[in-house]
Amino acid sequence: MTFHEDERKLLNQLKSGKSIFRCIPDDIGDIVFCATSNQRKRPMSKRNRFLVLAFSILVPGLFIYLFHGTIWVIILSLLVAWMGIETALFFSGTDYFVGTKGFAIIEFKTKRSHIVKQQVVHWDEVEDVIATEMRKTDRNGDDKLDYYIRINGREMIGEKKRKELASFSDDYEDGKLNSVFNHEIRFWKAVEEQWLEYIWPVIQAKYDGGEELGFHQYLFDECDENYIRLQGRDIIVGKMAYRWADIQKTEADDEKITIYHKDYTTHLFGLVQDGITTEIYLKCIGNCQILKHIIEEHF
Repeated sequence: MTFHEDERKLLNQLKSGKSIFRCIPDDIGDIVFCATSNQRKRPMSKRNRFLVLAFSILVPGLFIYLFHGTIWVIILSLLVAWMGIETALFFSGTDYFVGTKGFAIIEFKTKRSHIVKQQVVHWDEVEDVIATEMRKTDRNGDDKLDYYIRINGREMIGEKKRKELASFSDDYEDGKLNSVFNHEIRFWKAVEEQWLEYIWPVIQAKYDGGEELGFHQYLFDECDENYIRLQGRDIIVGKMAYRWADIQKTEADDEKITIYHKDYTTHLFGLVQDGITTEIYLKCIGNCQILKHIIEEHF
C-alpha cells in the first residue's frame, strides 16, 4: 500500500491507542490503512480562532490594497482568506479506514465524535470490484492517471442488477500518488488491494482446482452474469469461445484485454489486419484486475 508519512503516523498511533480518531469502526477487522481530511484533533480555541481570523482578513486585505491592479494577486489573496476563515469557523472532515474485513468512511462536524454520515462495507457483502487506472493527457500536455473504482454488491433477488455499494473517480499527476493532496485516491487503492487480498485465495483455489471462473460484465445498471468464463486454458467471451488451441496470443494493457484467434494475420507493416480478435474492456468487468492477472500469467 502507498502511504503518505502522515497516514503511516496515524496508523501507528491508532494501533497504540493514541490516535486523533474518536469513532473507529470495530467490525471491519484489523485496520491496515487510515487517513483523514482533517489532521486536527479538536476545534481551535477561541484565542487561536480569533488570531487565524484576523490573519486571514488583514493580510490578504493588505495584499489586495497594495496590488489592486494585479488580478492573480487578488484571486490568490481571496483564496487564502477563504481557507483561513473556513479553518477558523468550521471544524469538519472525513476519516477513512480499510480493514481486513471491509472499509469505512466516516464524516464528522463540529467535533470528531459528532458523526453526520457513516458508510461501512464488509467484504462478505461484495460481489466484485471494478478498478482501473488509465493514462491520459490534459489540455496542457501533462500526463495524468485517471483512477476509477466501483464496489458491486451481491445479486438482488429477481433482478439482473448489482447494487453499487461505493464508487470513486479522480485523476492525479503521474508520479505524485504520495502527495498529501491524494489521500482519497490512496484510500481507494488500499480498498482495492485489500479486496484482492480477501478474494484472490478463493479464486486461485477454484482455478487451480479446475473449476470454471465467471466474470460479470456491467453495462449501465445491467449485469451480464458470467459474460466471461475461464475453463482451464479456454476462454468464453459472450457467445465467442476460444479454445486453447485456437488462441494465437493475448495482450493486456490498462484499458483492455485483446484475444487473437489463430487465424489472425497482418499485412503491409500492420496496416491491414485479417482474422478474429475480441476486445474486453476492463472498466466493464467485475474483478477485472484478477482476470487480467490470470490472462497474463496463463495465456
